[in-house]
Amino acid sequence: MATKEEAVKPLSQSKKGYFLAFLGGTLGLPVGWVLSPLVLYLLNKYFKGKADSSPNRFRIWAIIGIVAAPMCYLPFVFLEDADQAASTGSPSSMQVSEVRKSDAQKLLAELLGELDEIRKTDEFQFYGLSKAGPYSGWISAARARADVIEMHMIESTAFGYIVNMARSFAIAKGVETASIRKLRQEVQEVIDWKQVDINDSSQWPPSWR
Repeated sequence: MATKEEAVKPLSQSKKGYFLAFLGGTLGLPVGWVLSPLVLYLLNKYFKGKADSSPNRFRIWAIIGIVAAPMCYLPFVFLEDADQAASTGSPSSMQVSEVRKSDAQKLLAELLGELDEIRKTDEFQFYGLSKAGPYSGWISAARARADVIEMHMIESTAFGYIVNMARSFAIAKGVETASIRKLRQEVQEVIDWKQVDINDSSQWPPSWR
C-alpha cells in the first residue's frame, strides 16, 4: 500500500515510476535496465518545472528512450562483427593459408638443406661422392625419394639442379662457386614458388618464365 508521501508524488518520482522505467529499459537490452531508471532519476533531480506547474518528465524520458534504445545495440553489433571477422579470418590470412607448399617443394627444401650440411663435412670435402666415402649413395637416395612424388616440370628440373649442385660441390671440395650459386638461386625460386596456377607460365618463378 502506498504511503501518503508516495501518494502526492508524481508518477515519475514514485517507486512505480522507476519500476516502469526499468521495464521500459528492456528495449535497450541489459544496458537499458541501468540507463532507463538512471535517466528518469536525473530528470527528477535536475529538470524542474515552473512554480505553478509540474513538468511531464515521463514524456521527456520516453523521447530520450526512443533515441537511446537503438544505441544500446551498437556494442553488440561491433562484437558480432569482430567475432565474424575472427572466425572467417582476414583476406591476407586466407590467402596465406590457401598457398601451400607442394610435396615436391618440401622435398627440394629438405635436399638443399641436407646438401648444405654434408658439403661442409671433412668426409665430403675429402671423398666427395666417390664410393670410398659415406655420401656415395646420396644422389641415389635422393632420386628414390623424388620418384614417389608427383612433380611439376619446373620442380623436376629443380631436382636435377640439386643433383648437379651435389656433383659440383664434390669437385669444388664443398666450396660454392658462381655456377653453383646460380643453380641455388633457381632452386630457391622453385621452393618459394606460390603455385596459384601451375599451368600459367606468367605465374612461374622469374627465372623460369
